[in-house]
Amino acid sequence: MATTGKAPDEGAAERPDRGGVQVPPEAGLPAGPPAVRFGVLTRAAHVVGLSGLHMNLYAAAAQSEGWLEARLFERPAALVEAMEQGQLDLALLPLRDALQIYLKLGEQAPRVVAGAALGDEMYLLRKDVLEFDFNNLRPVRVTVLETPALDIRRALKLDSGAAPSVSLRKPDDLRQALASREVDLALAPEPLASIVAALSGSRVVRPGETEGGELLGGAVLVASAAFLREHEPLLNRLVMAHVVSATTVANDLDTAARRAIEFIGKAGLEAPALMFWRQGLPRLHFQSELPVEELAALLEVARNQGLPGSERELEGLLAPAILESVLRELEEGDTEQDEK
Repeated sequence: MATTGKAPDEGAAERPDRGGVQVPPEAGLPAGPPAVRFGVLTRAAHVVGLSGLHMNLYAAAAQSEGWLEARLFERPAALVEAMEQGQLDLALLPLRDALQIYLKLGEQAPRVVAGAALGDEMYLLRKDVLEFDFNNLRPVRVTVLETPALDIRRALKLDSGAAPSVSLRKPDDLRQALASREVDLALAPEPLASIVAALSGSRVVRPGETEGGELLGGAVLVASAAFLREHEPLLNRLVMAHVVSATTVANDLDTAARRAIEFIGKAGLEAPALMFWRQGLPRLHFQSELPVEELAALLEVARNQGLPGSERELEGLLAPAILESVLRELEEGDTEQDEK
């Protein structure tokens, strides 16, 4: 399914999104509990997970232990809630949410075991704003979509005392605010940014394209503390599948977009049209490496704001050993292949 005439309304109360929507395996629902419960958002930064699930990479990695349960979420808050409540073993989380859960839960928080994507948050400039000085900001009317103060302050380089005019909006409200000149600047994730731009006539600007700009947003693969502790061999295979999926996505964005759309459709959810994925995906950077610098930048913003838990060290959020082992294994395999 596709949407072309309206931005999907993430704020709709009637959506059965709280615990995610289960995507049934092709062979039907197996008996017994799943070996791993995997949660993914239906947005561009999570296309590595969506494409890998469509290709059965993750399911194949879990096959020797049992079956994999895939759950799709349309709202980050619902995915975070499921992770915090122990309903998921593995998830692709937005960077800021992975950090904020860590600030809240400490040692009990899920650990970041791999990267997935960087730079899915885009600026949207009102159509009559031809130029904008991101490094010398005057007071502006700003609106964001599901982007907490942690990100907007970093995006606009604001200190803890600054207070721009920020309001959280539903996607269609975001479109109307830009079209009616109610705001000067907006921040939204792909592919929603491309959809809102098309419907409002606004211009998409990748934050990294601005002078001194940083890529904003992204996603990381996290594992619950219990799953990391009790199922390391299985997690090793799942991370291997994830690295393979990330490489596949980076090499062929168009095919990855088609796979993501098809997998979202299997859950009975509405996926943005292919044209918006084609516009949005090239603006992202897909990688399996841990985004240490980006997470450190967010932690620094949290510390500047004095957020509870921000005194924690970043190392406590990261679990790099499994990814390092996987990358070594892949490198050794490539070396052996070259020698033959």
